[in-house]
Amino acid sequence: MADTAARQRPAASRRSAVRSLLRLWPYVRPVRRQLISASLLAVVASCLGLVLPLVLKWMVDGPVRNGDTAGVWLGGGLLLLLGAAEAGIFGVRRRLVARPLAAVEASMREAFLRHIQQLPLSAHDRWPPGQLLSRGTADLQSIHVFLAVPLTFLPVNAVTLLVGCVLLPAQQWLLGLVFLASALPLLALGPFLEARYARASRQVREQNGDLTTAVTESVLGIRVVKSFGHQRSLIRAFQRRAARLRGTELRKARLLATLSALLVALPEAALGAALALGAVQVADGETSAGTLVAFLAIALELRPAMTSTGLLLAMSSEAATAADRYADVMDEPADFAANPNPNPNPNPNPDPDPNPDPDPDPDPNPDPAANANPAPAAASSWTARTSRR
Repeated sequence: MADTAARQRPAASRRSAVRSLLRLWPYVRPVRRQLISASLLAVVASCLGLVLPLVLKWMVDGPVRNGDTAGVWLGGGLLLLLGAAEAGIFGVRRRLVARPLAAVEASMREAFLRHIQQLPLSAHDRWPPGQLLSRGTADLQSIHVFLAVPLTFLPVNAVTLLVGCVLLPAQQWLLGLVFLASALPLLALGPFLEARYARASRQVREQNGDLTTAVTESVLGIRVVKSFGHQRSLIRAFQRRAARLRGTELRKARLLATLSALLVALPEAALGAALALGAVQVADGETSAGTLVAFLAIALELRPAMTSTGLLLAMSSEAATAADRYADVMDEPADFAANPNPNPNPNPNPDPDPNPDPDPDPDPNPDPAANANPAPAAASSWTARTSRR
């Protein structure tokens, strides 16, 4: 049994995540309108969320400061309206992509099953059954999750952060620079951690396929294993593979934890520093209370986009690995492609006689006894030999 099927595709490890995900385009192309519409709706909803801090600034510096009760009620109603519109748009987006994404996954599963049924026997000898099983189940599930969540929310987070980076300095440039300075370490360490996570994700999936292969082969050959007394050796081999898979999973979890910690800790520290500096400016009269409230509200609105980006990048990396593994099987030449002109009639005689001559010399006086059933004679001979014994 091959230890891993990745050795057959060394170029997959050198392919970028974007190129790997672009290989899904033939399956996503029929539902591209729904996905683009859903992404645009999500961007609109996210921008509505960034309008809420501006309404808060108007309320604090206007009706609240002047004691205008009617203005406070008006601002509260406007906030409620914007929040309801944001929630409704996200609900419409969810309903818009639910059925198309299920259809994409179903079409990929159907194409995968049809292709492996057309593969020659030599391909099935090269591919362990656990590798094919993991590519047809777990990898397709990862691709479905990517199409449902990261494909939409990574562009949404990018637009949200871009708009927020414009609004924060517009409220107070010094506070904006303090908060945006936390992005510099992320830009430096993010690609390095993402590349290591991608390698660990690929290794986890290959080891998972090898472990599935070991279990499948042990179950199918359980009688042979017991007859030769190899239960203990197979159990030890299974434990070694499981321990190796566990170690790789823990390494992947540590990488994700490091990336998530950076995405959470740095913005929180920058937000605390900006809050302290803003309080000093409000006390000195350099900044209004409404401006500080709007700044903090915008920063809090950007925090989910920053903290979720690490998880979305990890999911995208896993989906890129899954797309490569799926394409590894789909790139295998099918049986009809390997032999485009098969000969359906393997008769070695190229020119058979279209009018075969019947028996040229039939016996004019056939012996009726020749066609008699030889079974009684054979039975009598067997009885005679038995009686002599």
